[in-house]
Amino acid sequence: MVYRDTNKFIGTISLMDLTAFSAELGYVINRNFWGQGLVPEAARALLALAFDELNLAQVHAVHATKNPNSGRVLEKIGMRPVGIFPNYITHNFSPTDVKIWVITKEQYLANKHQK
Repeated sequence: MVYRDTNKFIGTISLMDLTAFSAELGYVINRNFWGQGLVPEAARALLALAFDELNLAQVHAVHATKNPNSGRVLEKIGMRPVGIFPNYITHNFSPTDVKIWVITKEQYLANKHQK
């Protein structure tokens, strides 16, 4: 991700583990740019790519439960929580739970047509 005003690198966002039917959405952004709507904007573009161009059936994502703001990003783009993986990652040398989020192509299209 590059900040438009300065053309400076501020983070990454991608579709990972791409298969014929699904992908995982992941992102990291510099804290100085949190709360500006940049990640939801970029994530919506990747959902459009995933569903409109790649014809995927679903996109999923996870976020550390200790970082609810990341979950808010996923909620803003229409994803729904489906469960928690306990102790899935390590953060600061401590086991950390992650929340799992999913959006299907049908949900994406319904959200797209509502706007």
